[in-house]
Amino acid sequence: MPALRRLHRLPAHAAAALLCAALAGCTAGPPAPADGGPPVTAATPGSARPAPETPPAGTASRSPAPGSAIEVDADPKRLAGLDRAGLAKILGKPAFQRLDGPAALLRYRDPACLLDVFLYPPPGKRDAEKRVDHVEARAVDGGAVAVRDCFAALLRARATQEKG
Repeated sequence: MPALRRLHRLPAHAAAALLCAALAGCTAGPPAPADGGPPVTAATPGSARPAPETPPAGTASRSPAPGSAIEVDADPKRLAGLDRAGLAKILGKPAFQRLDGPAALLRYRDPACLLDVFLYPPPGKRDAEKRVDHVEARAVDGGAVAVRDCFAALLRARATQEKG
């Protein structure tokens, strides 16, 4: 308990500030952006990890509203490595785009969910064309939704648009 003894030597306001800073790491997630949309998490180049296909254990899964009987290949792995043109062929025009340094965020919106697609240039090739490195999904209300379910809802909506 030497760390606690050292805290007793600090003035009360300094100890409170340290405690607040330590607890800040325990928050539920980043604050919502100024545009009122749900929070966007940062992904760093080369740190891509497969997006979870199902929400973590202990979280309520909120899938988008059931779509029509249109069959789609909703495997999110098929997005990996695509450039903007490839994404456009599959998902159409994004509802939102943002550039952050070398990264690009393309957000696709369904009435029930948001699909965030992060593109980066290949490592060591900053000027090369950006490609899909990471994909995240969430319900419009900020709740959990599987990437596969959101991707499927977007694909069905696009297929329905193309039919009609």
